Amino acid sequence: MASAKPDTRERMVGTAARLLATQGYHATGVAQVLEQSESPRGSLYFHFPEGKEQIAEEAIRQLGRQLGDVLRAKLDKKPDVRSGLGSLLRMFARQLESSAFQLGCPVATVALEAASASPGLRRACDEVFTSWEGYLAERLRRESPRRAEPERLARSLLAILEGALLLSKTRASTEPLRDAELSLDALLGDERTSGSRT
Repeated sequence: MASAKPDTRERMVGTAARLLATQGYHATGVAQVLEQSESPRGSLYFHFPEGKEQIAEEAIRQLGRQLGDVLRAKLDKKPDVRSGLGSLLRMFARQLESSAFQLGCPVATVALEAASASPGLRRACDEVFTSWEGYLAERLRRESPRRAEPERLARSLLAILEGALLLSKTRASTEPLRDAELSLDALLGDERTSGSRT
């Protein structure tokens, strides 16, 4: 049986998420979202009375859930956090190369572009980053219950991942991502067990 077609609201959020991921907030216009989601103009203010910022907030939350699922999948397939994050970094490197260094982290892109001017977007980005930090901290506690300050370490790990992505995209080189993997060894390597590379 064919799956039901997403409703107008879902289509608009999904389209906005895809556009934010590929071209950022400022380059994404309402008209483009409506055209590519095949939605009537009146539907924008029916579903999103606050306009572009509101749809962008929902799209960021959707992207955050999707990328959070990727993070969980990578970590769940590996025996420890170090191996899982290494696999994630190598996936980022492949994605950057295949997109000609256009596709970075959409949440970070929007945060850099628009968070200072939009409290709603800042909150949405912060919610996403906080959820990722929380999952990393949980995994770190499970892996090493005696580890001190897993929340602080999770925040540092996320900063390494996001910073490496930004530098790699800016320099059109995967070298910062490779350097980041070495930094994981410094932070987590002493508790690494085994794990295959993907």
